[in-house]
Amino acid sequence: SISNIINNFENASDIAEKNKIAEQVKFMQKHRDVTILGTQISLLGNDRMIYLWPTEVNPDEAEIAFLIGRLPIALPTTIWRLDFIKKYQIKFDISYPVTEDLVIYDKILSHGGKIMTINETLYQYRLHYSNSVEYYKKIRKLQKEFYERRWNRFYPNEVYPKTQCERLKYIKEHNKYFSDDIRLFKI
Repeated sequence: SISNIINNFENASDIAEKNKIAEQVKFMQKHRDVTILGTQISLLGNDRMIYLWPTEVNPDEAEIAFLIGRLPIALPTTIWRLDFIKKYQIKFDISYPVTEDLVIYDKILSHGGKIMTINETLYQYRLHYSNSVEYYKKIRKLQKEFYERRWNRFYPNEVYPKTQCERLKYIKEHNKYFSDDIRLFKI
């Protein structure tokens, strides 16, 4: 039911399309196994679109994206299935102030939750250029640590490959977790 679905809060300078919540709720009602649903996001800089991200992603592709070091969903676009969040007592971890979304996605996936992104642009995210290079270095370092932990959970005896291409190649060659017919996105 609609009372079981919660919307993530947007940033003040971002723009959600008028039909965002309605489209996502309709999708979630048809796909009851999906825990978190995101949409494509239009990234804006100085009032012009820079690019669209991410592409449509099914649950297996989302898991693979996390393994190879890609974020398959944009937090501001998401809606969540509340009963799943309550059942597993999933909360944001304030000890990860920069990568809290990765940590919460990890918790959801670890409990068997499914993450998807639909191929509709229903959200515009404004990039702010005031953030420093050091800030982005910190984010990248924390993201790398997160992706390595996820990799080690699936492949505990294997060294984390250095590049996304190497990780994707390894997954294709040693796939024991995902269906063979999933479409692996371009890197």
